[in-house]
Amino acid sequence: MAIHSFNRGFSDKTTNAQPLLQRPVLLALLAVLLLSITTSCTWPGQTGTQTTGPTASLSPLPAGPEPTSSAPPASVQADTSPVPATQHPITITLWIPDTFNGGDATPEWEALTGMTAGFQSENPTLRVHYVRKQANGSAGIIDFLRSARDVAPSVLPDLVILPTDQVDMAIQAGLLQPADNLLTPVGFQDLYGFASTSTVNKHLMALGFAVDIEHLAYDPIRLDHPPSTLQDVLAQKQRFLFPAGGENGQVNDVTLIHYLAAGGKLIDSQGNATLDREPLKRVFAFYEQALTQGIIPSDTLQLNTTDDAWNEYLKGKAAMTVVNSHRFLIDGLRRKTTSFAPLPTLDGNVGALASGWSIGLITDDTDRQNVAALYVAWLLNPQVLGSWCQKTGHLPAIRSALPVAVSDEAYRAFLNTQLESAGVRSNLPAASKSQNALQRALQSLLNGTLSASDAVEFAINALQ
Repeated sequence: MAIHSFNRGFSDKTTNAQPLLQRPVLLALLAVLLLSITTSCTWPGQTGTQTTGPTASLSPLPAGPEPTSSAPPASVQADTSPVPATQHPITITLWIPDTFNGGDATPEWEALTGMTAGFQSENPTLRVHYVRKQANGSAGIIDFLRSARDVAPSVLPDLVILPTDQVDMAIQAGLLQPADNLLTPVGFQDLYGFASTSTVNKHLMALGFAVDIEHLAYDPIRLDHPPSTLQDVLAQKQRFLFPAGGENGQVNDVTLIHYLAAGGKLIDSQGNATLDREPLKRVFAFYEQALTQGIIPSDTLQLNTTDDAWNEYLKGKAAMTVVNSHRFLIDGLRRKTTSFAPLPTLDGNVGALASGWSIGLITDDTDRQNVAALYVAWLLNPQVLGSWCQKTGHLPAIRSALPVAVSDEAYRAFLNTQLESAGVRSNLPAASKSQNALQRALQSLLNGTLSASDAVEFAINALQ
């Protein structure tokens, strides 16, 4: 049974798009200065100055190694075909995150520029200019967009690739133009549901591009069947690993999915941070019991990422763990003693979180929007996007690209089901506040400081 709504636990990304408070003039001027030296930015492995990541609801339906060679420059114009002397090229600018995958973005970059070379070959009078921007933090891509809009609009890009969990922020800041004309109706129908829910007044404001999801990996020798519910986890009496430590003070995806699948939400109808007592009580009661029985080990708080949990699983320290699809495509499918399944939830509801990148339109110039539409249509062509994902180990946000991206038939069918039920996080302040409270309460529960019932009250009171 798929989760049809998390009732503003996961965002439908519908907002009135009111701009956030204006940044101080000094910050804006500093942003312009930084923007003016963008071309000096470098990719990992180079020296130079660098510009230095959800209301969450599961929507229905709808550290790799260091590069062995110098990574490409941060600001590059892919130019692989000559322009006829009688025609002047039109160049659109695309801002991209400083990394598509952990700390090494080389595979994603090489695949992206390869795609762009094909686009420019078919459109010899058009050019695409990439500018690398830091994805997160106070000097992140959202802040640069906001500052440039206010004091130096001429340096704004035509398109931007954003982390999926930052799309809500870009919409609320009024940074994005409606993207309704970037794809044909058939193209929109091909998008998974999570990739086409970022709307304002029924106008689509961003398109999903590529994502990763998390799911269960388990040893079929130690488990006769994968657990579908949390009660099944207890009944199997085998260790279950997940990254309970979280990252950047935010609750991990597993706990968030458990809470949202139980009917909880993160933002109330007035847009304020909130947590629901009853769903949280049920989830925390499971964690307390699993901790007491040794099913969740006491040191699970030392695991901060899915890779941490995966590495411990590979050492034989658990019969099941949560794993990222990117890691499983690289390392999991070749292991005969490991299989895959949906994450277990309280009631067996299927749910997943899609974490990756979305494309937004920035320019309001009609001619440049037309060129941007040509490029996006090329980028989201099933063969083109599927090939990019196959090379990089990510999952496409469009259905017809999945067979190109994932060759293993059984895993592909499983991923399709997960993507159909997936939602996305948001980094809106209210959602982040709720997730932070969830994480602190979870830590207090797992380290034995608070009982399950006390941890629930701690989390709810933290929002007052």
